[in-house]
Amino acid sequence: MLEMALVSVVFFLLIFSLLDLMRYIAIKASLVRGAQAGLTLAQQISGFEQDVRRQPLGSPPMNNLSTARRSIIDAATTGPLSFLIEPSTAVDSFAKLTNFENQVPYGNVGAVWSTYRDPLDEMAAVIRPGEYACDEGASGPGGCGGGSAVFLCHPTKVDPNGNCPPTVAVPAVTSIEPWASLLSEHVLMVKLRAEVKPLMSWAWPGQTWVVESTELGFREPIRNSRILPDMNIPVRPILPPPPTPTAAPPPTLICCCLNRNYFTGVCVSSTMQTTACGDPC
Repeated sequence: MLEMALVSVVFFLLIFSLLDLMRYIAIKASLVRGAQAGLTLAQQISGFEQDVRRQPLGSPPMNNLSTARRSIIDAATTGPLSFLIEPSTAVDSFAKLTNFENQVPYGNVGAVWSTYRDPLDEMAAVIRPGEYACDEGASGPGGCGGGSAVFLCHPTKVDPNGNCPPTVAVPAVTSIEPWASLLSEHVLMVKLRAEVKPLMSWAWPGQTWVVESTELGFREPIRNSRILPDMNIPVRPILPPPPTPTAAPPPTLICCCLNRNYFTGVCVSSTMQTTACGDPC
């Protein structure tokens, strides 16, 4: 009996460990696919390329950017939320997404910058050049406004002093650099993060796994199909339709005698044909 109890404990520990490993792999794969879906949309969606560095809050570019970011977050979280992961608002969940505060510098008036944050919960970090996010899931009790917050910066664009987040006085996105150059030379970033409780939580009380996925990619260039006058592109002429051929005239028929009365010379039977005959009617 003692041997069986020991073997049973080891057996169940092995089974639950394998289940936790499979859950980890499945959740990781789901986050990767979700981040890829969000990045694909961020590379193409209209409005996400808006330059808001000199735009006030509530302007059309700011509204377009906010709408595009919301669509990207929805695309990134649709797959994970339909799998083994629950929203960040779930209580006592074994696996749930965590929230980010996406920070967007905007409205530079006289070298004074403002920072915009979407008031809705954002379960993905979507960062353009010079932007940053606060990881609410990894921050301390003070939240993103406290000193224990964990900030996620753009991988290449920080302020000249290397601060993350950029300081208000010296932001990473300056008005000197053209916005089109920033989008073409620096990547976009989409990040998903999930907190997972193991099935054997009784064995590791309070233990939480952090599973995350980060995808980087460049914004696709805007394609303009307009043809300029000086490009000298030859234009293929439009040809008229071919003329309708004239119908051939009907053939001329000739009456040819088949049988003629020997005595009277009258044609008894005849036929109509197009070729000449030796005995016409």
